[in-house]
Amino acid sequence: LIRDKDISKAITVFQNRDDIVEQAIKEYDPKTHKITFKPDKQRKGKAPKITAKLSMPYQQLINEIENTFLYGNSPQWTQTSQDTDRAFEAFNDFLKTTRWNTTQRQLKRLAGAETEAAKLYYVYRDEFTNESKVGVKILAKSKGDEIRPLFDQYDNMLSFGHGYYLKEGTKTVYHFDIYYPNVIWRCKKGNGGWETIQENNIIGKIPVIYVCQPEAWKGVQPLIDRIEELRSRVADVNDYVADPILKMSADIATGNKSNGNGLPEPGVAGKGITLPTKDSIFEYLTIDTAVDLKAKEIEDLDKCIKLMSMTPDLSFEALVAAGAPTGRALKRAMALGYMKRAKNIEIYAIAQDREANIIKAIIGNVLNLSLKIEMERLIVSCEFAEPFQDDVSEKINDIIRLKDAGLISTETAISLIDYIQDKNTELDRILKEAQKQEAKQAEQRGSMLQEFERNNQQQKEDLSLIHI
Repeated sequence: LIRDKDISKAITVFQNRDDIVEQAIKEYDPKTHKITFKPDKQRKGKAPKITAKLSMPYQQLINEIENTFLYGNSPQWTQTSQDTDRAFEAFNDFLKTTRWNTTQRQLKRLAGAETEAAKLYYVYRDEFTNESKVGVKILAKSKGDEIRPLFDQYDNMLSFGHGYYLKEGTKTVYHFDIYYPNVIWRCKKGNGGWETIQENNIIGKIPVIYVCQPEAWKGVQPLIDRIEELRSRVADVNDYVADPILKMSADIATGNKSNGNGLPEPGVAGKGITLPTKDSIFEYLTIDTAVDLKAKEIEDLDKCIKLMSMTPDLSFEALVAAGAPTGRALKRAMALGYMKRAKNIEIYAIAQDREANIIKAIIGNVLNLSLKIEMERLIVSCEFAEPFQDDVSEKINDIIRLKDAGLISTETAISLIDYIQDKNTELDRILKEAQKQEAKQAEQRGSMLQEFERNNQQQKEDLSLIHI
C-alpha cells in the first residue's frame, strides 16, 4: 500500500483508539464535564437565572498523585555487565542531555490522562557543528498528534504511524510518518494525492516508546459526575436562601405602628414587634435538615472516589491527623497508592526496558560509532525509586546494625545508602583510608616496640651497673 502510495488505506491498518482517547480528554478537562452543560433556570418576564456549574478537577488530581507515586523520585539506572564502563557513562550522559526524567514524567502524565501516549526519538543535523544530534518529542492526541501503532498477535510492535498537521505557507498540510526498523516513510497529502519519501532509519530500531494504560480515574467517573451535580445544586440553594428572608402574615406587614404593630424602624436599639394575635406569623425562613443529607453524601462520594481509584488522601487535614510519621509509616498509610503503583510498574518497566535498547542503538549507530560493540554488550536495569524517602538516620542505623552483625559486607552497606552517588568510588576511598589507617597503626606499633626494646635495654644496663 505504501509503495502504491495508497496511504489513506494503509492508515486504516494501524490501531486507532481515538474514540476512547477523546472521551478521556473530555473527562480530564473540567471545562467539558457534564455539569457545564446544565441549563440555566428560566424565569417569566426576567433574564434567566444562571445556575452553578461547579466542575472539579478530580481526574487531574488523581492522575498527578499516580504520577508522583511512580516518578516522584527519579528511577536509578545501573549496569549489570562487565567491562562496559565507557558505554554506561555514555548512556548516563544521554539520559541527562535528553532530560529523560522530565520527558518520562510528561509521558506518564499524558498517558494517565488520555490512556495512551508515545515518546519519539528523532535524528537531526546540527547546522553549526554539522554533527548528528538526537531530539525527543512526546506525542499525544491533546498535542495534535495521531498515534497509530501496529502490533502482531503477540503484541510486538511491527510499525508505528504518526499523523500531524504542519503549516506550509498559507496552507495546513497533513503529514503521516511510518516507522520501520530499517526505513522511515515520510508521507504528505497534497491536492493530487499522496507524496512519499523513503529514508533510511540509521537508528536500526523503531524509535518510539508507546504506552497504553487505563485512565487514572477509571471506574469513578459516575461518582465524580454525581458529586459535581450535588455541589452545584447546593450552591444554587445557597444563592436563594443564604440571605435572610422574612416570613410574616398580612396583619404584621400592614399593622398600625401607633399601637405597636408593624415592622420596627431600622437602627432602633432593642428592636421588637408585638404580634396582634396568636396566629400572627413573623419568622425567618431556614433550610430544612435535608441539607445535612447532601453534605453527608458529598463527603461519602469524596471518600469513594479516592478509594475506588486507589488514590490516598493527601489533604492537609489527613496529613495533620497522621502527625509526622517516618517514611516507613507513611508507606503503610499510603497502601492504596502503592497498590496502584505496582500495577503501573507492570506497564512502565517494560516500556523502560525497550527504551534502554533504543538508547543503546542511538548511541552506537548514530552518536558514537566507536562504542557500537561495547553498547551491544552493555546490560542496564532500572529500579523505580520510592516516592517517600525513609528517615535517613533510621535507615543508616539499620545498615550499621546489619554490618556490625556480619550479615552484610561493606560494599553492600554502601550500596544501600541512597545519597552516595558513586558507590564504587566511595568503596575505593574507604578501602584506601582503611589501608592508610592500618599502615599508620602498624607504624605506631613498630615505634612502640622499638621504644619498649630501648627501655628494656636501658633497664638491663642499669641493673648491670648496680651489680658492679
